[in-house]
Amino acid sequence: MKTFLLVERSGPRLDAFLAASLKGYSRAFLKDMVERGGVTVDGRRLDADERVEEGQRVTIELPETEAASPEAFESW
Repeated sequence: MKTFLLVERSGPRLDAFLAASLKGYSRAFLKDMVERGGVTVDGRRLDADERVEEGQRVTIELPETEAASPEAFESW
């Protein structure tokens, strides 16, 4: 699933910006996504520790997830 984010405040590292913007994903997972090339900033690949600037567009290709079926959960 391709997700687009707009940087509204300059200064944070790319991995920190992603972690703050995408709830439910660890910073380590997002850093790995950056290192694997699944994240671009204005069409360019950046390192996870590079700073993002206001107005930049971040694109991340998140893996598709399937909803678990009710049978997948153990009832108590």
